[in-house]
Amino acid sequence: MENHRSINEDAIQQIAAELHLDMEQFSRDMNSAPVNNLIVRDLRDGRAVGIRGIPTVLVNGRIVAKPSPENLEEAIAAALNKSKPKSGAP
Repeated sequence: MENHRSINEDAIQQIAAELHLDMEQFSRDMNSAPVNNLIVRDLRDGRAVGIRGIPTVLVNGRIVAKPSPENLEEAIAAALNKSKPKSGAP
């Protein structure tokens, strides 16, 4: 998000209009306490697990630092290996 510092309510309204959202519903949601509570909860939950920005990639609940194709492949392989039963286990 190159222009994240220039995001303001006008810019958000413009993006919503460009996406052809129902602008009346969008405005109601933007000013809705229940929607705001969901956003606050999601931010709190993300911070609690170490998410500091977006996009963030997780594999099996673990943040993948520098999620290049190689790092993702390695993280997935490690998660799959951990989930396999040890040899001789039922």
